[in-house]
Parts: sequence; structure tokens; C-alpha cells
Amino acid sequence: MRDPWGRRLDFFDVLALTLGVGFFAISVVCVIAFVTALSTLGDRPETYMFGVGFLKGIRVLGVIFFALAAIVTFFTGWAMAGGLIRRWWRELRRPNEEEGIDADDGAGGQRGPAAR
Repeated sequence: MRDPWGRRLDFFDVLALTLGVGFFAISVVCVIAFVTALSTLGDRPETYMFGVGFLKGIRVLGVIFFALAAIVTFFTGWAMAGGLIRRWWRELRRPNEEEGIDADDGAGGQRGPAAR
């Protein structure tokens, strides 16, 4: 298997990329759960049989857990897939050899004997 620039990808690159993207997806779900838990901190218990203090304690634990889970899963995904994503990003941003900017072409136009 080859990447978009023609370099070979082995099985472990593909596996790490797949697992990394999976951890990124779990991180997004944890962020959504964190925001949901954070937004319900001040709500009063309407249909629950628990006490108000118990419910607030569970909500605070949910806020702490989902915040930590989002951070851990994001950095786990980055550790698995970050190298390959970074390499692909650099390849996308690198100017093409045929269409790239020459060293003589700068912001001020061409330099050298032809410009003088």
C-alpha cells in the first residue's frame, strides 16, 4: 500500500492510523459528554429519587472524568497517528518541485543579473 505521495505504508502505519483516528473520535464524544455534564451542573433533580447533593456530586465526577478522558484519548490518538498525520501535512504544505517558488523569486520579484 502507498500513501498519496508514493511512499510505502506498512501494516503498522495503517493500524496506528486507524486506532489513532478511533481515539480521536472517542475524544470528540468525551468532549460532547463533558459539555453536557458541565451544562447540567445547576439543574435541579426533577425525576430522580436521589438527593440534590448526591446528584451534584455525580455530575461533578462526570465533568472531571470526561475532561480527563478527552485529554487522554486525544493524546493517545496523537501518539498513534500524529507522526503520519504530521508527515502528510508537511507534504501538503511543501511547494511542488515543478510549480514551486525558486530561490530567486521573492516578494520583490526576480533578483540577479536579469533584473538589473
